[in-house]
Order: sequence, then structure tokens, then C-alpha cells
Amino acid sequence: MGFFVGTDVGGTFTDLWVAASDGPTRVFKSPTTSDVLGGVVDAMQMAAASYGLTFNRFCAQVERFGHGTTISLNALLTGSAARTAVLTTRGFGDTLEIARMRRQTAGLSESEYTDAYLRNQFGPLVPRNLVLEIDERIDANGAVITPLDEQQARGALGRLKELHVEAVAICMLWSTQNPVHEKRLRELAREVLPEAFVSVSHEISPAVGEYGRMCTTAANAALGPLAGSYLSHLEAMLKDAGMKVPVLMMTCAGGVLPTAVLSDRPAFALFSGPAAGVVGASEIARKVGQGDVITFDMGGTTAKASILEGGEVTRVAECEVGGGINLAGRLLRGGGYHVRVPAIDIAEVGAGGGSLVSIDRGGSLRVGPESAGADPGPVCYARGG
Repeated sequence: MGFFVGTDVGGTFTDLWVAASDGPTRVFKSPTTSDVLGGVVDAMQMAAASYGLTFNRFCAQVERFGHGTTISLNALLTGSAARTAVLTTRGFGDTLEIARMRRQTAGLSESEYTDAYLRNQFGPLVPRNLVLEIDERIDANGAVITPLDEQQARGALGRLKELHVEAVAICMLWSTQNPVHEKRLRELAREVLPEAFVSVSHEISPAVGEYGRMCTTAANAALGPLAGSYLSHLEAMLKDAGMKVPVLMMTCAGGVLPTAVLSDRPAFALFSGPAAGVVGASEIARKVGQGDVITFDMGGTTAKASILEGGEVTRVAECEVGGGINLAGRLLRGGGYHVRVPAIDIAEVGAGGGSLVSIDRGGSLRVGPESAGADPGPVCYARGG
């Protein structure tokens, strides 16, 4: 018997769906663990036991393994991503600060948007002291106007090494027309910072518009040490247990890619878990003959919704990663970033099954964005908290 497996790792639970080759399907649920891998293993062990198999035997009979998660999104929102620096063209170091003059409002609710007290609560994705400018210039036609100052670049990378930077995002002006300087800077970064994760903008976001390109490259770099490592560990663990097929990771756009492809560009799987829910809903809608559908996904931390029109999933070219403010006006989660990756258009609010309730400054009840997570978990599970 062969098994087709799909798993979704959320902030509260890890869900596992298994379809046997003879037809029947089963669903298993396990609390998400801090290392993420533990929740997946626990759910797979439950599945193996339900079929009367050992864990290794079950893994050996898996014919397809799909995976979705919000681990990358949560890392950005909670500020737990890697310590990241940016190298950019002289004169463009304030790009992440200036943004499009609306970065500070990304992800805010209507009441938060109109509250002047909450202005300037969002810091940029990379603090200004970790954004270094390098002498170089390429024009809009790809011609080199100012050669790359390699000695200066080495000095900048040396400073980043002293600051214990874990990831480097390289975003030079007009690298979309000619990436020669970005390529050379990547070589220098790998030489001076061999342990750091390096992203270059002409590969991650090859489109005109330096803010969107820089923010996307920085987000990808910040997630690299976390998501890239996590995905490779997951696949290696399952392979050691006998699984012969690759782990297929859901992307923001609703497709799947092998983890080997996404290990250097984790930003493309930023909303993989919610995207999988919309894709599944669209397939159900097709089978029951419904074209215009609203999908709704209630998680432990957030609730998500999307729209199918004429049976088609709505997609966007850029995602907003917002934040949340608590009753004292303090930033609970990072945010205000724009990540330019193809994605399913999903609306999200920080109110889920495990959301914590508080009272805001006006005396009104507020739900989320903090969540009880898996430990202690939602109050209905009577585990304290």
C-alpha cells in the first residue's frame, strides 16, 4: 500500500492528511513543537500506528509528501528571523526607511490606521546601522558608470562580520539590467562571511523598483538560515527514515517545489500554509460545480479568507506583511514590509481559535494578535494558561 501525505504546520497544531492508495483518507493532529520537526514526526508516528506500521515502514511507503507552513511568516512577524544586513549602492541606504511613504501602515486595521499615536511603530526590516553603502553605479541601460570599489566592499563585509551578521542581502541599483556587481559582491561575501546566508536581488526579485526589490531580498536573506535549515533537516530526517520521494513545499502562488529549490529562496513559501488551504478549497468547489466561492481558514493564531471568481484563484504580485499593536500601543509583532513574490490573494486577521483577549485603551475588547499557541494552547483544552 502506498500513501499520499500532506502536512500543515501552524502555530498551534500540526495537521497530517494521509490518503492510502486503496482510497480511504485519514487525518491526524499533533501540537506544534518549538523546533517544528517534532510536531511533524509525532503526527507521522500517529499515522503509522493507525495503519499498523512502524514509523520507518510508513515513511518507506510514502509516494508523495506535500508540506505547508507559516514558520517563515511567524519569524518575520515575531522578529525571530536571522540578523540581516544589506549592501546597496552609494546614496540608496535609506530605501527601506523611505519605502513608498506607506510602509508604516501596512497591515494596520482601520482603527489603528487612524490612531496617530501608533505612527512610526514599525521599524524597517533591516535597521539602518546594518545597511551599508558601496561605491558603484550602473545606469538604466546596464552600462557601468562607476566600477565596484572592491576594497571598500571588503571593509564593509569585515564590519558586518564583527557585528555577527547571519545573512546578507545584496541589492544594487539597476542590477536588473546588469548584475555584474551583485555577482562579485556575492563572491566577496562568501569569502569574508562563509557562514552567512547570501541573497542577491537580481535572482530573488528581478524587477524595477528598488524598494520592493530590496525589501524582498532582505526578507529572503533573513529567512534563509531558519527556513532553509529547517527544510533541509526535515527532508534529511524523512530520508533517513526510509522515505524515497522529495518533500514538495507549497509556494505562495499555490504550486509546489522541491525543498532543494526553495532552500535558497524561502520567501517564495512565506504564505505556503494559507495558500494550500485556498488550493484545496478551489478543488472542492470545482468538484461540486461552484465557481464563485469565498474560502475561509480558521487557524489557532489567524483567520484567513480568499475569493474564487469563476473557479479561478485570485493572485497578486506582492504581499504585505503587517503587524499588530497591543493595548499599550507597543508593537507586538514586526511588520510593515512588502514582499514581491507571486502569491494567492489572501486576507488575514490576527484572530484565531487560540487568540488571547485583552481590553484596549478605549475599554473595548480586543482579540489577538497574541495567541496561546500549542503551549498551553486554547483554553478549551484545559492545559492551563
